[in-house]
Amino acid sequence: MIMCTTSTALFALALWLPTSSPAATIAYSVLFGFTSGGYIGLMPVLVGRISELREFGTRYGTVLVFASVAYFP
Repeated sequence: MIMCTTSTALFALALWLPTSSPAATIAYSVLFGFTSGGYIGLMPVLVGRISELREFGTRYGTVLVFASVAYFP
């Protein structure tokens, strides 16, 4: 999870912010897709590791609420 988050942030800082060329945008999109996919796929697994089965839905819903607020522009 730390590797996915770190690499996503590095790609954003290295490819997306400093350039405006179409090639860099495409490269950023591809690399961001690979690294953010791990983040999205691992989140339910990590919540499941710290939760009991009867609490999983509540905790995962809470994580998604905080994530949606963080992603809102």
